[in-house]
Amino acid sequence: MAISRHRRIGDIDNRSKRNISGGDRSGRSGRRIAGVAAAVVASIAMLIAPVASAAEGTASTLNPTTTYTAGNGMTFSKISHAGSGVETNDGIVDYAGNGLVKPYEQGVSAEGNGARGQSYSYASAVYGDWVYINTMYGGLGISTILNYSVPGMSAEAMKAAMDTMYNGNLYFGEPDGVQSGGILVKVNVKTGETKVLMSRETGVMPTFRDALVLDGKIYFVGMVVDTMHLNQRELATALSVQNGFPVIYQIDPENNDKITCVYDALGILSDDKTTSEQGKARFDKLVADNVFTSTRAIGDFNGTLIAGALDNNGVFLTASKDPSAGKDSFKTIATMDDFGGEPAWHRTDVNGGGGIYQVIEFNGQLYVVVCTGTPANQNTQGTKKAFAIWRGTVNGDPTERSSWTWSRVVGDTTQGAKYTYGIDPSRISAGAATLVKYKNHLYIGDYNDVSSALQGFVLQKNFVTQATNLEQSINLYRMDANENIELVVGDPTDMFPEGGISGKGTGYDTHMNQYTWQATVYEDKLYIGTMDTTTLLEPIAQFTNGDLIHMTPEEWKSQINYLRVFLELLIKDATNSDGSASPDDSGNDSGAAGAATFSARTPDTVSADASDLVKQAVEQASERKAQTMPQTMSADSGSNANTSDAKVSLTDDQRVKLVAGINDGTIVPGSITDNAFADRLNDLNNQLNTLDTLIGAKASDGQSFREAYDQLLDEYGKLAVPDNLKPLYDMLLKLTTKDNLEAYARSYKYLKTSKRGFDLYTVTDSNGKVSVQTLTDNGFGDRYNHGLRIFAKTSDYLLIGTANPFYGTQLWRTPNTQKVKYAVKVSGDGNGTASANVATAAQGDQVTLTVTPNDGYRFKEWKVLYGGVTVKDNTFAMTNKDVSIQAVFEKDDGTAASQPGDTNNAGTQTGTGKTIDTTKTTTNAKKTPKLSATGTAIVGAAVFAALALVAGGAFVLNRRKAQR
Repeated sequence: MAISRHRRIGDIDNRSKRNISGGDRSGRSGRRIAGVAAAVVASIAMLIAPVASAAEGTASTLNPTTTYTAGNGMTFSKISHAGSGVETNDGIVDYAGNGLVKPYEQGVSAEGNGARGQSYSYASAVYGDWVYINTMYGGLGISTILNYSVPGMSAEAMKAAMDTMYNGNLYFGEPDGVQSGGILVKVNVKTGETKVLMSRETGVMPTFRDALVLDGKIYFVGMVVDTMHLNQRELATALSVQNGFPVIYQIDPENNDKITCVYDALGILSDDKTTSEQGKARFDKLVADNVFTSTRAIGDFNGTLIAGALDNNGVFLTASKDPSAGKDSFKTIATMDDFGGEPAWHRTDVNGGGGIYQVIEFNGQLYVVVCTGTPANQNTQGTKKAFAIWRGTVNGDPTERSSWTWSRVVGDTTQGAKYTYGIDPSRISAGAATLVKYKNHLYIGDYNDVSSALQGFVLQKNFVTQATNLEQSINLYRMDANENIELVVGDPTDMFPEGGISGKGTGYDTHMNQYTWQATVYEDKLYIGTMDTTTLLEPIAQFTNGDLIHMTPEEWKSQINYLRVFLELLIKDATNSDGSASPDDSGNDSGAAGAATFSARTPDTVSADASDLVKQAVEQASERKAQTMPQTMSADSGSNANTSDAKVSLTDDQRVKLVAGINDGTIVPGSITDNAFADRLNDLNNQLNTLDTLIGAKASDGQSFREAYDQLLDEYGKLAVPDNLKPLYDMLLKLTTKDNLEAYARSYKYLKTSKRGFDLYTVTDSNGKVSVQTLTDNGFGDRYNHGLRIFAKTSDYLLIGTANPFYGTQLWRTPNTQKVKYAVKVSGDGNGTASANVATAAQGDQVTLTVTPNDGYRFKEWKVLYGGVTVKDNTFAMTNKDVSIQAVFEKDDGTAASQPGDTNNAGTQTGTGKTIDTTKTTTNAKKTPKLSATGTAIVGAAVFAALALVAGGAFVLNRRKAQR
């Protein structure tokens, strides 16, 4: 059964050795109080936690109730909240209230309590049967959208509108209004057992964006927020807008999942007060400068960890040969300048400030994806500059900046790039790219800037960017060792006139695919998961024509009435003093005569009072409309001029503006003397009036409205409208509105034929032929699984994690059909050499080891550095993870040999000179049958809450726990 282990205060260590976590930063005395409170809570919690009823790792019975059969016959089973189906609350864990979460256990936990706010499985790493997963909280960014100032709309009104737009399926927050933040969990892919490692209860809420396993340890890159360095207001804001401290964390799966921050880019987590305060100031400056404070790039370059980082000077690459040693082991190898100053890292930039997006080794080189789009280089189609790719060539120590040479591959062709930004000159939507190695090629998948487009249509009902993105859905390219690029998936262009070599068109033949979100090689095929925007764009089917022109039917009518009265004021009186009409110079004996009959003002006649002039103009406008638009009259009306449809009226504000205009001379009554021209303006008003019934109609059925609007816009462009009238017409007729109407039509064209849910494809390269097969195009049957976010490969299963900002991320597995092989690493201690008969082996395979001592030495023993195997008679049975073994030698006389180094100092961790006692780490050491949050017993949680209030903080935890 899925069992949560009780976590003692003090489980979280940090390279900077912070010891106390609290709800605010109240000085040393406050920290001492918090420390005492935390210690008391820890003691009570440990005392009341019952003795474990089962051994560590006891498997539960996992019986998934929901399966999906893919297009190639593969069966995927839903293992998160395995007792519930699709389109129900998930999020891997359950929500326990007050911002806390707890593991779900099939058959024990009540169904329906899934933590919906855990939107994405954001980053993952595999160790044995366990998959370590960080979630991204509040994935759709609704809190951010609601924080925008929308004219005439309160946050509550905006929330209600969006709830209606998404038919009640949108996630707005936890039911009790408390934010959980991101979590780090480990899930046993065989049994479903789930353990929460980092969460709001531990004081640290992570948003890791990528991960890797290196030398038996797991490294996550991204950002965290904690309750030590942020007060409650700052924490709430950070969780809402996804700010955090840029970090790299290490998890040691063979040391009770000990969690250590090995790299703190800003120094905010330092145990030194001054350094920490300076780090907080740096963080505050980044937030004030609207910088996205997270990075996502991390990679293994021949045993050296290379990751993206950032500080107040910009984004950069940092590298370490021994990341376990902490921040001092990391060195900067590339800065903004090395990448031409191009990395876009502000929230207003492409992809919300993607910066350095990905790093990957290919053919002995390091390839780096850089986001370059900014508002300054946004084009008329609404998109920002596309991605660049740089090549790093190393000559020497990979942790030394001087060893690296950086060259453009994709980007500025005037500066040596072989290909322009985004690869194809005709392609302008891909703000980033996803890279993956498959066979002899580096595959490059487009990643469009959805965030800008989404905010555009939600907040501004602007579809120009969205339409461009949909027309230019994702392509897939591949590059060989000589950096020759060919199109694999995509429509024909001037650069690739034959289209993709797979035969699949742009977007894999569905333009709703906007991200190549994740890719992996599994059982000799390349698996590609997408983000499909159909579900996110669902509301556009509900938009009216008025939404797109940003006017309600009432506003439209009011503006036309204002134009009618304004025009009446400007038309010169054509009546003679005896009341007879003068000849119509235009030769028109209908419209012009009407103008002469109903226009009764000159600058020096009738009434000099501006209010009277406006009143007369309103009456004249109603009469003119009644005569020239008889279709607006009621059939049974006795007086056309008095019918409600025909009567022209003004708002108080409009009356005031007209009176003021007459008095200050900006409106000169009788200044239009050309009756024919006046007729044309009146006719334009009438045509605008006929559209009022279409303003409230669905834009999806708005072809007639768009055509009429386009025709009126053309007609308006031919008229030499007076300067004082022009702004009023411009409010109704403008090119930007026309563009938006057309962009909407293009967007809806794709939406109405699409399926909701992510797509999953396999790409097969066999005998020189590349083919693509669809496994799912509907998110495994869940409309709200809009993206596939993680692939995790274990010895028995392929695990998939979804992006579901509506009901929470889900985990699905499918059984392997081939054995998975793991690396076998054998080394000597410097006094001899050692080797294995194989470099890789599958679980259960027998591996044979061989040693050769140096002169004067003899073999002593085998030391397992990681992997957990037992060596007997120079052989061992391979496990389901990478293994590293060291041969230990001694002198021939039996005395101990001098050891050059020991890479498995399991008892201590060194970082900034302080040894951390890892024996205190008791993560999941106790099992509790009744839990709140991540394993704290209910009584302990109650005591904790009381003491926290006394200490003056909402979250008072041991500092070390807050920085594990």
